[in-house]
Amino acid sequence: MADFAAELTATQDAISALTERAAAFLAESGVDARAAHHMALVLDELLTNVAAYGGAQAPVSVSMTVSPERVTAEVLDGGAMF
Repeated sequence: MADFAAELTATQDAISALTERAAAFLAESGVDARAAHHMALVLDELLTNVAAYGGAQAPVSVSMTVSPERVTAEVLDGGAMF
């Protein structure tokens, strides 16, 4: 089992950097390339929504766990509800 955790402020540059780090983590953890790509897309979409609708400089924490049968992820943000 492998774990990934990161904190960021929801800006476009930070989102891009985190998405790249997450994709690299998934690849290094042996996750199928297609599944890793889909996870990166989901993270990018969620974080972009936080940046667009959650308010300026919304703090975000992202965690993922890779187990033999699945990848689980959690995104927690301090932005405004939408």
